[in-house]
Amino acid sequence: TGSVDATVRLWRGTECILECASYEWSEWTGTLYLGHIAAVTSVCLAPDGRLQLASGDETGNVAIWREDGCCQMLDPPFVGAISFVASGCAPGGEEPFLLVGSGAILRIVGWDTAKERHTFDFSAMP
Repeated sequence: TGSVDATVRLWRGTECILECASYEWSEWTGTLYLGHIAAVTSVCLAPDGRLQLASGDETGNVAIWREDGCCQMLDPPFVGAISFVASGCAPGGEEPFLLVGSGAILRIVGWDTAKERHTFDFSAMP
């Protein structure tokens, strides 16, 4: 589930088994906030388990969460609220991808789970 408090929770029945919240990551170049800082508007759990959990928020940020609660952010973010996040696999089932929508913009992003990075990024708009 997604929440107005910017957290994402994964449930098994009535038990919360994973809570994902924003966190700071600092390096000599500065501090980044990873995760959501606004209400979460969409959540997707991949059925094959290779892409654990993805979520989008009302400011256009998309987070791809790991089991340890850390995440990678989809870059660049969208300009508006995320209306949906869905997952799938490319033909042959080898490469997972995310399908993300915001308003009239649709974005398909390939994701390498081992390297935690984008493999392709395609956007379409009317």
